[in-house]
Amino acid sequence: MKSASEILVELAQTIGQLASALGASEKYTAALEGRMLQLELELDEIRALQSTTAEINQPDLKIPLLALERKSHVTTSTAAAWLNRSPQTLRKWACCDNGPLSPTRINGRLAWSVEDLRRILMTPAKPP
Repeated sequence: MKSASEILVELAQTIGQLASALGASEKYTAALEGRMLQLELELDEIRALQSTTAEINQPDLKIPLLALERKSHVTTSTAAAWLNRSPQTLRKWACCDNGPLSPTRINGRLAWSVEDLRRILMTPAKPP
């Protein structure tokens, strides 16, 4: 799988080739440059998310980065690693229905919404 920066570089090359092939009017070139800036900002956001989610205390586990997760729901162990909690804590939240998020039960198993996890992790902490 290509990294985000590799995709961005490839996209920049493609845009450059298209611009030169089409003769690139000033208006078209400005639009392409605007899109490139937008993509660079998105890449910066991805890198920021990677740096915050890559610092998992359990390096032996193969945990995908939250920013790159494409599934709508993840397992309890993956969600626990992202939240820096034990899987048993998330199971207790599900059982007592008292945690910051609630799981979906699929055939008796717990599935945690990636969207909810992102929302919780991006919410600033309340000052004491």
